[in-house]
Amino acid sequence: MWTKTEIDAGKIKENSTLVIAFRYEGVGTEFQFRPSCGCTSVSFDAKTGNLSVTLKVSQIPYHLRKQGSYEIYKTIYVSYKEEGIDKNDTLIIKAVVQ
Repeated sequence: MWTKTEIDAGKIKENSTLVIAFRYEGVGTEFQFRPSCGCTSVSFDAKTGNLSVTLKVSQIPYHLRKQGSYEIYKTIYVSYKEEGIDKNDTLIIKAVVQ
């Protein structure tokens, strides 16, 4: 079981890199991670249950510049086995890019 499945990173600057940590506490095996886009990468330590998610935030798109910021939602789809049972979870990172 994940200690959190959603993390609000708050306000972040455009053209920056954000690192977020999720933690798994359980007896899962055979983990597979699928980030929702290429700007998100993951690194999982099965011994500690720590999942490090790196998010590269680009600049604010031209059509959103007038409003000065925009919300992002990034997801990581997780498949694994827990006591022989197939499990699927979705981890979410949300933030406001300024």
